[in-house]
Amino acid sequence: MYIVKREFKIFFLLFFFLSLSMHYSAWIDHPSLHLQALNQSNLWWLHPIIFTLVIYINSIFT
Repeated sequence: MYIVKREFKIFFLLFFFLSLSMHYSAWIDHPSLHLQALNQSNLWWLHPIIFTLVIYINSIFT
């Protein structure tokens, strides 16, 4: 169970870091508009999770 908790913690830290680093200017300048724009995108709220999952899985197997 400890390993699962640790991996979830790593995943969410990676998610947080990637979200802030990829969209730093949007989070600083207009965070509410950035969150509202997720509703209009094709992948909606899934795109940050998908990108984080790809990077996470890539880091496990390398």
